[in-house]
Amino acid sequence: NYFSMVYGKAAWLFQYLYGYLGPETFDSAMQQFYQQYQFQHPGPADLQRSFQQVTKDSLNWFFEDLMLEGRQLDYAVKGFANKDQTRIRVANEGQVAGPVLVSLFRKEALVAKKWVEGFEGGQTIRLPDAAFDKVKINSFQWVPEHNYRNNTLFSTATKNWLDPLSTNVLVNPEFPGSNE
Repeated sequence: NYFSMVYGKAAWLFQYLYGYLGPETFDSAMQQFYQQYQFQHPGPADLQRSFQQVTKDSLNWFFEDLMLEGRQLDYAVKGFANKDQTRIRVANEGQVAGPVLVSLFRKEALVAKKWVEGFEGGQTIRLPDAAFDKVKINSFQWVPEHNYRNNTLFSTATKNWLDPLSTNVLVNPEFPGSNE
């Protein structure tokens, strides 16, 4: 429906930006935007300018690629890059080089997480030092991805075929991450 497509998408995208920047940086940018443009009629470019001033980053992947152009974001875990399982291979299968969250779990409990800057093509990512049994990109579904079924890798190879069957079975599409 129209409401979820227009308003829900914007809320989801800003949740992604909030997760990536962190509460302090995001709130600082929003406060600067409000202070600079109160009692005026700002547009999207003004909001981008406020975020750019605070973050010292263009954030074009967010404001232009996701918000304006509506391009798709999709990362996929391709496997471990080495035998000691300290690195994973991740491919960008989407149209946006936005940041991606890599999380490590042990017995379904989050033990470490790391934001990785966006990239095109493939990349090998060094994992945080922690004991884990599952690696998941976009574990909180903050990243508005096209395909969530290729985001999980278990440290035991025999389990890797199971996760696509159970991922997002009970997710409300208007509230991603509601099953976590």
